[in-house]
Amino acid sequence: MRILHVITTIDVGGAEVQLLSLAQKQAEEGNLVSIMPVKGKLELAERFADIGVEVSLSVVDKNPLLQLFLLRKYLKNNIFDIVHAHLPRAQLLAAYAKRVDNTLIITRHDAMPFFVNAPIWLSLFLWRRVQKRTQKIITISSAIRKKMVERFELRTEAEALVVYYGISESRAPSVHKNLDLPPTFLNKSNRTMFVFGTIARLIDEKNIQALIRGFALVRIKCPESSLIIVGYGPLLESLRNLAEDLGISKYVYFTGKQINAIDFLSKMDTFVLPSRTEGFGLVLLEAMSTNLPIIASRVDGIPEVLGDNCGLLFDPKDIDGLARLMLSTTDPAINLSLRSASAKRIKQFSIAESERKIRDIYTNALTEFKLDH
Repeated sequence: MRILHVITTIDVGGAEVQLLSLAQKQAEEGNLVSIMPVKGKLELAERFADIGVEVSLSVVDKNPLLQLFLLRKYLKNNIFDIVHAHLPRAQLLAAYAKRVDNTLIITRHDAMPFFVNAPIWLSLFLWRRVQKRTQKIITISSAIRKKMVERFELRTEAEALVVYYGISESRAPSVHKNLDLPPTFLNKSNRTMFVFGTIARLIDEKNIQALIRGFALVRIKCPESSLIIVGYGPLLESLRNLAEDLGISKYVYFTGKQINAIDFLSKMDTFVLPSRTEGFGLVLLEAMSTNLPIIASRVDGIPEVLGDNCGLLFDPKDIDGLARLMLSTTDPAINLSLRSASAKRIKQFSIAESERKIRDIYTNALTEFKLDH
């Protein structure tokens, strides 16, 4: 099968990293896989190339109308069984550029409206235009599908298929990698510090402010604790200032931009994801893969990912509640129990199973397309 994935960026992010794992598995299954990013810094381009996936840069950062023309030309000159589009800008482009003989699949990767910064009516209009040209819709959690019904983006939940993210062994963090951390973070056997940590883009939706405020409360009762914040984004300086204002800047370490962010998981004792919205949270699987205790906000797809027995959930507005859960994981017995739960839960999320389900969707879409034409 020849597959073209069109995606808004191939910079480091949950959807992009998951596509890297999916494309690798698809290539291993004997498919010819190509990736076409629409914009960005191409941070993952070399990784895609390393797994034998063609990366087409023909439309990157060009005028939208020129991108439309170039993608149409590309689809005319290259025969693909499936065009699979990810993230709104790429989905809009693919929907309007597709030829009559192209089978278009789209995946919704978050619980937000189709075009977040557009008026609701315009977002819904653009989504309807994309949906009309799409053979199959995939969501990465049931929570996203439910939100789409509530926003009238779907008439019924039956209009979309749920395929969870999966994780591969190649995504396992390196426990031996030397990391640029303060000395007290480097060697667990020679320190008394208990390390909380998160991996997130530093934007408002990730709610890192609540984590820092919660950690400030934790420090009062557990002074031998520290916090690693792995990621970058527009809120970096304001978050640094918040830690300074709370008098805890000495114990909060911002790593900045990291291509191999998951390597920092091996330096944490508890992982925290305080997001205000989260369609799935690939980083939760990465934390589970290292058997970390997990604390996460009770929003969107997070409870679905963690299930009934893995992790501790809190209201993202409840900073006191977050602090209490963080303190509870410093108890060795509770910490060990949560580690065991993560080790069991991760077995439910295999990239091989995700690829198999998506392959079945492709096959059904192609069969239905032939019957209709």
